[in-house]
Amino acid sequence: MSMHWEKINKSLEFKIISLFSILFFLGIWEVFSHIQPFTPILVPPEEVIKTLIFELNRGELINHILKSFLRIFIGFSLAAVIGIPLGLFMGWYPFVFQFFNGLINFLKSIPPIAWIPLAILWFGIGESSKIYIIAYSAFFPIVLNTIFGVRSIDKTLLKMAKSMGLKGYNLFKEIIFPASLPSIFTGVRIGIGTAWMALIAAEMIGATSGLGYMIEESRQLLLIPKVMLGMITIAFCGFLCDKVLEWLQKKIIPWF
Repeated sequence: MSMHWEKINKSLEFKIISLFSILFFLGIWEVFSHIQPFTPILVPPEEVIKTLIFELNRGELINHILKSFLRIFIGFSLAAVIGIPLGLFMGWYPFVFQFFNGLINFLKSIPPIAWIPLAILWFGIGESSKIYIIAYSAFFPIVLNTIFGVRSIDKTLLKMAKSMGLKGYNLFKEIIFPASLPSIFTGVRIGIGTAWMALIAAEMIGATSGLGYMIEESRQLLLIPKVMLGMITIAFCGFLCDKVLEWLQKKIIPWF
């Protein structure tokens, strides 16, 4: 019972510390927004809050959020569907690792924004090019962490499983995949973060909606509060996605 209350107290303590860090950040933001030379380019928090209320009443912000979430969901899902199985096979089969490793290490050095011209040529300025940029950015953290997870499995555990007759699909199902899940979730959580970071670049490709489009349009019109609102909204959406994945991780692998 005492251990249970100790965990609750620690959790509450961490939440209070996190709250104070947010208040500290808001305080710094408020101070600097009234100091030259930041005044013309850094509006105070209350201006962003007013813009938030205005955009919510118009319904435009919700529309941008939903569009961005849809693109993130499709692009990130594609990255996970390709990256996790490929990472499992690369981690387990040396030939597959040797075949793909050089290519993956070469491509991961190219930033997503550099693919925009080719993405437009290949897919046009529709949704496909945006989804490609998002999927590309999320793919590498997922596949690399999955490979690491497979290669980090305790060799003694594998020997015991093989001695009990497990092999092929059953070995993957009972040992390799479950043991790799902590690293897979790490890659997935990093991947969702990089996907949101790539969203700005993705929504510069002929978009007419989305948070990245809202930020770029507001920048061109010098609407600084709206630019900052878009940035904060992306940060909040990314944070929310990470928390959902963290909750899912605790449900699926409570021992980690």
